[in-house]
Amino acid sequence: MIVFDGANLPAKRKTEEKRRETRSAARLKAMELKEECDSVVFSTKSSFEQEKKLKEMRKEFTKSVNVTPQMASEVIKSCAISHPSIQFVVSPYEADAQLASLCLEGFCDGVITEDSDAIVYGCPLILFKVIIKHIYHQIVIIYIYC
Repeated sequence: MIVFDGANLPAKRKTEEKRRETRSAARLKAMELKEECDSVVFSTKSSFEQEKKLKEMRKEFTKSVNVTPQMASEVIKSCAISHPSIQFVVSPYEADAQLASLCLEGFCDGVITEDSDAIVYGCPLILFKVIIKHIYHQIVIIYIYC
């Protein structure tokens, strides 16, 4: 089951504005790093230095991403065809309360999340900072950092 955030909570307007600013700053930094990586000078650096810059660029691009309703819709449409057994929920607002409710009512066993809001809502099992490294057919190798 995959649960997407819905609309922004009106009470978190200022928080959302800060998040938007943070994403924008990360994108600018990522674009600067991309220009540096695309430059001729970059090719003269050691492979260690190149990899370090590329990793930093990827990190900044990752911080700049905002999942839009259009993106969620495309994921749902694509998976409906290729993986029809996957269920989707779009929460009215932020997904944290919805996820905890689904867990507490027995619709799922746990939650994978980036933040700690699910704790406040009483979610019984939470995995934080999950990074999927490799996918082999139907076996997913997941590294969990707590």
